[in-house]
Amino acid sequence: MIQEIVLGVVILLFGIGFVYAQKHKKRRYFIQSYHFPKAVITRFKEQSPHLTDVQVQDVFERLKDYFYICHKANNRMVAMPSKVADDAWHAFLLFTKEYEAFSKKAFGRLFHHIPSISVDDSIKMQEALKTAWMLSCEKEDILYNAPDKLPRLFLLDKLLEIKDGNIYVINCHNKQADEICVKALFDPKRRSDKNSSGSSCGGRNVSCSSGCGGS
Repeated sequence: MIQEIVLGVVILLFGIGFVYAQKHKKRRYFIQSYHFPKAVITRFKEQSPHLTDVQVQDVFERLKDYFYICHKANNRMVAMPSKVADDAWHAFLLFTKEYEAFSKKAFGRLFHHIPSISVDDSIKMQEALKTAWMLSCEKEDILYNAPDKLPRLFLLDKLLEIKDGNIYVINCHNKQADEICVKALFDPKRRSDKNSSGSSCGGRNVSCSSGCGGS
């Protein structure tokens, strides 16, 4: 009798775990295959006339990358590494109905955008950027602690030559003042050195969203 009860509990837990995993797998697939409304893309293009159609498409693909890693974050805070991807996110937010529909299918709730954390919370911001870095590396099969390249989301602003964009480098040696060294995120000495990592993760307005992971 006891064995039957234990077996039943095991089967129940397995079933719950399977349903949970399938739900989140479905949501991540939805994020990756999502097509942004034309009106959203048009609004963003109006705000960024210097970008080509191909570049605009790349921006929205990277925004989907960000939503994907937020879903993987299990409610941890995840910084938005790219200024131009954040601009695209803002354009999406203007279309409330479409954004709410996307959020519900992707996260099971409204996915909030939280502005840049203040300088006083720079440590929290560094942790949020560190999470973004690790999950972005995982998505692209890059060793986060020994990278040979930057994930596309972290490369975007430099690639598109975005004014006042967030520029990341792997090697902290000879780093320029306006660049963010990702290795500094994993070095306590460098993280405490404002000349190495800067306040609010490099002195830039790195946007941050909390409550990532959905339900």
